[in-house]
Order: sequence, then structure tokens, then C-alpha cells
Amino acid sequence: MFTTVTPDAAASTHSTAVNKSTATQTDPITEPEISPPKLPPHDFSEANIRHLLFGTPAAVQQTVHNLHSRGYAEPNDWSPAISTGRANKVMKVLVKRLPVS
Repeated sequence: MFTTVTPDAAASTHSTAVNKSTATQTDPITEPEISPPKLPPHDFSEANIRHLLFGTPAAVQQTVHNLHSRGYAEPNDWSPAISTGRANKVMKVLVKRLPVS
């Protein structure tokens, strides 16, 4: 880019650019504060699921052991056998916490 030179104009030795090395150390360069992203309050939570087994004491106990052998729940996690009021029928309860997203 060309500029016209005026014969009476004086050359300026003052530069408008700021040199960081000549800036005073009392003027720190401030960077904008970056805050962490806001997440929804309950991204990951736990939900309770309730398992109820009804049947004969032998069938209920066999199912508890079957689920244990598959790695789902420990036999001690189940409630004791609860009588249903019917002949030879019991109930066991398991409440398990599962992560949900």
C-alpha cells in the first residue's frame, strides 16, 4: 500500500503498537475466567428395582441360587422367606440399586 508523502510532514518516531517486553509488570494481563460447564443436576443416578419371588420354598430357594450363580445377587441380599398365608407358598424380596442415565 502506498501513501503520498507531503514535503512539509515530519516523520513520527512514536509507535502506537504496544511491546509486551516494555509493558510494566504492575499491569498483569488478565485472562477471562473460564467456569466449568454446567451439568444437569441428575445426569447419573441410581434407581431401586424390587424383585419379588413367590412359590414353594424349594422353588424360591432354587431361583435365588440360580440368580446367584449368574452373578446377579448374593443369597444373603434376599429377605428371609415370608409366608403368604397360602399352604406351602412363600415370598422373598430383593431390592437392588441400579445405575440409570
